[in-house]
Formats: sequence, structure tokens, C-alpha cells
Amino acid sequence: MRECKKVAAVIGPVASYKSRGRDLTIGQLRACNKAAVQIQTARN
Repeated sequence: MRECKKVAAVIGPVASYKSRGRDLTIGQLRACNKAAVQIQTARN
């Protein structure tokens, strides 16, 4: 999840994410994208 948040914070919302052979679930992707928006807002 931490890696997904970093990627989404840089490139924007992600539709899917796979790391170490495991795909994130829909719920995890929503959490990842939501956290990334918060990170981007905090940076601005």
C-alpha cells in the first residue's frame, strides 16, 4: 500500500496496482488514491 500511495501521489489516481506478485483489491485502490490526494494537497 505504501508504494501505491507514493506512485499515485506523483502520477495521480491509479486504476490497478501490482507489487511483488500481488494485486491490490478495489478497496485498497480506493484507499491508495484517497491517501495520494491528501498527500498532494498537503504538498501544495
